[in-house]
Amino acid sequence: MPEVELAEVSIYRLDPSNGNEPRYDTYKAPYKGNTVLGVLDYIYQNLDSSLSYREGCTHAWCGVCTLVVNGKPVLGCRKSAEKKMVIEPHPKYQLIKDLVVDFNQKAKKAKKAPGPAAKFLLKAELCDACGDCVIICPVQATGLRKVDGKTIAVHADAPACCGVTCKLCADNCHTMAITIKD
Repeated sequence: MPEVELAEVSIYRLDPSNGNEPRYDTYKAPYKGNTVLGVLDYIYQNLDSSLSYREGCTHAWCGVCTLVVNGKPVLGCRKSAEKKMVIEPHPKYQLIKDLVVDFNQKAKKAKKAPGPAAKFLLKAELCDACGDCVIICPVQATGLRKVDGKTIAVHADAPACCGVTCKLCADNCHTMAITIKD
């Protein structure tokens, strides 16, 4: 039987209600053929049931698994696991506990876009208004609005767009309605 390769996973841990300082706990978990969310599930079920994170696929609550993996915001259900990962909560939202954030509360220190603005192109007929682009955007450059009676993604703050250096909205658009051009 082949030996299972294990990833080294460092996870941000903090429970603001207990007054402790933030820390990173490191775990070993199988990662080949798995998503980041799958690795978190493994850690929770087999190594540490005190870990707090969100998954929404089974509850039709798409986008709640938004995390930062190795410095880049991702959807945990879509991002392939890597051999070495640092997993953190999305910095745009207020932290509740560990990797769980409050999507209704913005963090006090919002990040500013690191690069030049880019062209946000949207094929409205493909947009299904899932909101993944809004949730994953580190600088709130996208939003959902009604246009001609249909809710679609729109460019909410063009100067804030990370554009060609980020492309998270386009990369995480499962209908491929969003394209970023420099």
